[in-house]
Amino acid sequence: MQSLYFLNNEFVHRQADALAVRVGLAAATTQDRVQMAYRLLFGRGAVAEEVKEAARFLDTSRMALRETPLAEDQHNRSALAGLMRSLFASNEFFYVD
Repeated sequence: MQSLYFLNNEFVHRQADALAVRVGLAAATTQDRVQMAYRLLFGRGAVAEEVKEAARFLDTSRMALRETPLAEDQHNRSALAGLMRSLFASNEFFYVD
């Protein structure tokens, strides 16, 4: 239930978009953006497999956005915001070890 809230709530969408903008402006490459997001959200860097999965998610999201009426110059931001929502909904974000 909590995961659905994080994926669908308007407040969460706004926060994910704000984080996407912050990360997108601060880092130039996908790897650097993913690393920054992991550091901000989890207090650690992403391992190679996490960077690879995030890059795959972003590529898939951008391709899917081509089929929507969203302006092309917004595709990267929207895909990155989607990744941020996914990270927000992760167990690691919910729980501290």
